[in-house]
Amino acid sequence: MVTGYWGPITANYDWCEPNYQHTHYVAEFFNTLSSVPICLVGLYSFRMALTHQYGFNFLCASLGLFVVGVGSVVFHGTLLRQGQVLDEVPMIWSSSLFLWIGLSLRCSCDPKRIAQLGFALSIWVLGATAAYFQNGGFEMFISCYVLTITAIVVCSAVQLYFSPVQRQVLPFVLGALGFYVGGVLILWVPEQLLCGNRNIEHHDSILLRLPVPLHAVFHLTSSAGPLCWLIFATYEWLYIQKRKPKTTFQISLELCGLPLPVVTPCGDRGGELQEHLE
Repeated sequence: MVTGYWGPITANYDWCEPNYQHTHYVAEFFNTLSSVPICLVGLYSFRMALTHQYGFNFLCASLGLFVVGVGSVVFHGTLLRQGQVLDEVPMIWSSSLFLWIGLSLRCSCDPKRIAQLGFALSIWVLGATAAYFQNGGFEMFISCYVLTITAIVVCSAVQLYFSPVQRQVLPFVLGALGFYVGGVLILWVPEQLLCGNRNIEHHDSILLRLPVPLHAVFHLTSSAGPLCWLIFATYEWLYIQKRKPKTTFQISLELCGLPLPVVTPCGDRGGELQEHLE
């Protein structure tokens, strides 16, 4: 097994990309590089939440997404156990923040009920984190994470069904499902079936000969999916607050001028590129 700058692999999972193939300093080059957009989308969402005053919950969710991206960079760049923890634990916490927002949409902005939901989810997160460290395995992380993501999907479907602004938010719900859930089914699952954990099964796979690994493409869908979901949740949140939201495109400084969707309350300037989706 190739050993690079960070030394022997201490993580208990090694993804389907040849290690240290492109540089001595990065264990999985493409998986590391493709993690950066997750950080940038998190920063963009945080800036939009701060600029348009979405609320504390959206600031937390955006910051959580940024931390997930940083953890992914460290994990794939080093393949050290410390990097794996920095990747997996924030994913459990960040997904729980998304779930908190999703459940809060059904509370009609009742601060007491939203606080109660936050407390209940904090208990869940602490329990899941404790179980993760006790077992120390990738399987425990996946179990906790999949449960949370499934809850988000169900919660989003219920919210969409009863939403009075269904037409406006439907494209973003479908986008979130297509990018993230679709990415899991089309990219993540086949990689597990055809390549598996290379830290345990040192077998050859046709996926190792791909110019860009499937997991790197999955990281890109994992950037777009959460962004679409946050647009959906933000629109619903501002509508419930009677702030008359509208969806436009904003030139993103974080992603080098790429136009990204943003929700603005009535009276706010929507951004440099005004292209309505409504």
